[in-house]
Amino acid sequence: MIRIATLLLLPVLSAQAGTAEPKPRIGDMYRLERVSESIEQRDGGMAGSSYDRDALIERVIATGDTGTELEFDLPNPTAQDRDITWQLPARVLRPVNGPLRLLNAAELQVRADRWLKRAKLDRTACGHWVFTWTAVRIECDPQSAIAMIGQVDWGAVELRDGASYRSPLARAPAPLTRKSTGPGGATFTVDLAIDPDKIREGRVEADLVTAEIMRKPLTRDEAVRAHSNEDISGTIATTFDTDPDGQPWRRTTVTRAVIKGTDGKVETRTTTETLTRKLVPRRGS
Repeated sequence: MIRIATLLLLPVLSAQAGTAEPKPRIGDMYRLERVSESIEQRDGGMAGSSYDRDALIERVIATGDTGTELEFDLPNPTAQDRDITWQLPARVLRPVNGPLRLLNAAELQVRADRWLKRAKLDRTACGHWVFTWTAVRIECDPQSAIAMIGQVDWGAVELRDGASYRSPLARAPAPLTRKSTGPGGATFTVDLAIDPDKIREGRVEADLVTAEIMRKPLTRDEAVRAHSNEDISGTIATTFDTDPDGQPWRRTTVTRAVIKGTDGKVETRTTTETLTRKLVPRRGS
């Protein structure tokens, strides 16, 4: 059986509420890591689980009035990693306001074309799904590097009591609450209500992906109708931990979606995602 995490099929969007970044120093390097664990239950019984772990290295290349130029890459990439992950290294601009912008798209396009040639694929394969040990989308667009970075980068967030915080899976933003403060840093939390339409959209996409991989006919309209009458609810609980300087280093998000079908059966999916961002000490420091 092919299992696809429907919550992760939605577009990767940075949940942000402003900015609290200190002025970066050229040469600074951070290790970004994401750990995601999901548990599926149906009518109270275990139905499945999944575990994912990803990591990137973020390097500060340049700073200026328009923003910060960064390079994202794999930590200690092998030759095989280079053959497979053509999107990296990627150079981006993190503007003062707004989303990340890709700076080396032309270079990435050359790498993508080279990867397609090695894989003996042409561009008609782009955007389609295949199954190896997991469901994989064949990416050919250099902008897919931004989505890859977004998996481990939480974007800009203003951490203060009462600051508005939003999530792409939530109905509406909600204010952050400072839960604790100590010599090691502070903790902020926020609870949001799930947007049922976003979860439904993810379930539709998961059905379409599964049908494509299994080579079974399924139209989008058919997939939409299959989920249109589901009763969907849930919560998104997010916690930020800061260092002694007040800068965030860990974000933990627990998303719980409850789906009640027209047959009365209940499916619950709980996903715990932890993102960490830690400064890599400079040599000799």
